[in-house]
Amino acid sequence: MSRDKALILILLTAVLVSGRAYCQEIRTIVGKVTKIDSEGGVINVKAGTVTKQAFSDAHLDADLVWEELVKNNYIDPNGMIQAEFYSLDKFSSMLLPKKLNAKKKVIYNIFQKALAENRPKVFYISLNSNLLQGAHYMSSIEIEPGDPVTIQYNRSAVGRNNVISLVDNRSSDDAQSF
Repeated sequence: MSRDKALILILLTAVLVSGRAYCQEIRTIVGKVTKIDSEGGVINVKAGTVTKQAFSDAHLDADLVWEELVKNNYIDPNGMIQAEFYSLDKFSSMLLPKKLNAKKKVIYNIFQKALAENRPKVFYISLNSNLLQGAHYMSSIEIEPGDPVTIQYNRSAVGRNNVISLVDNRSSDDAQSF
C-alpha cells in the first residue's frame, strides 16, 4: 500500500429507526479529495461551480456548451461540478461533440479556474454522530488524494462538517460504493 493511501473508518449510512423528528439539514457535495488525515479523522475536498457567463466570456456558445456539459454529467443544471469531471485526468478525455473538440482545453481550463477560486472544504469523520438514533452500518474503504467523491454531511453546533455518508466515485472498474 502506498504512503498516500489511507484506510479510513467512515460512517457510510445512518439508518434512523426512531419516530422522533429529524431537524438537522443533510447537505451533499461532489468533489475531489485533496488531503487525508486518517489519524485526525479529517478529509479535505475540493469542489466548485462554473457559470454560463464564464463560457460566454471565453467567446464560446455558452448555451451549447452548458447543454453538453449537463448532458455528459460534468455539471448539474446549476453549474455544480460533478464526479464525472473530477474523474478526468486531462482535457482531452472530455466527451463532447466534435464541434466542441477544438474548445476542450478552454472548457477544461474554465473548470480548473473555478476550482482554483474555491478553498477545499474540510470534513470530519466522527463515530459519535448525533444523527444516529438507532442502528447504523460502518465500513472501511481506501480513499486517496485525487479520488472523486460524493459526501453527505451536516454542520455540527461548533461549525464542523460531519460526514454522514461518503461514496468513492472512481471509475466503475475500481469504484467502491457503499
